[in-house]
Amino acid sequence: MIPWKTFKFRRKLQLASLVLEEKLTTYDKLVAYLHSLHVEAPSLDEYSACTEKLPTSSASSSKKAPVKKSVAGKAPNTTVEDPTEVWEAGLDGSYSNKKTAKAPAKRKTTTKRSTRSTRATKKS
Repeated sequence: MIPWKTFKFRRKLQLASLVLEEKLTTYDKLVAYLHSLHVEAPSLDEYSACTEKLPTSSASSSKKAPVKKSVAGKAPNTTVEDPTEVWEAGLDGSYSNKKTAKAPAKRKTTTKRSTRSTRATKKS
């Protein structure tokens, strides 16, 4: 498990923004979400301090921008991928032997060099 501080600094995350974006209303939901990412959750004190500063949901919902419909008429992608499946698929793809993969490099042949013959000296 990755410590929360390390994860936060590497991803440049703020706990408040993560709670708002993922709609993590309780500490248990935050712990479950971070566990699915293999990250240790922050302390309950840090979570409660963060949620006290957040605006209430009724105030934020009244100020939301209208949702734009896509031009092509396609529904937005709302599926959530499991991180472990994505990781395993990446590993499988990196080690698979595909037909599109490059063939190993061939050894270049060199021209035969003529070597100088040496005279053998005779011992007397």
